[in-house]
Amino acid sequence: LYFYRKIFSLVKEVIKDRALLAFEMGFDQRHLMQEAVEYYFPDTPYEIIKDMSGKDRMLFIYYHIKDTL
Repeated sequence: LYFYRKIFSLVKEVIKDRALLAFEMGFDQRHLMQEAVEYYFPDTPYEIIKDMSGKDRMLFIYYHIKDTL
C-alpha cells in the first residue's frame, strides 16, 4: 500500500476544497485501506464498493462533499 499512503499523505496539497477521490484496490485490502483512510482523512466520509463478483474493489473518499450535500 506504499503508493496509496503516499498519495493520501500528499493529495491535500493539490486538490480543491471539495473533492471526490476514487481508487481501485485489491479485493483483500479492505482493512488496510480503511486504516489508511481513517489515518489520513479523519472524520471524512468514505465507502468501499464491491465489484460484480462481490469482492471489495473501489474506494471512494468524499473530501468535504457529503457533509455539504
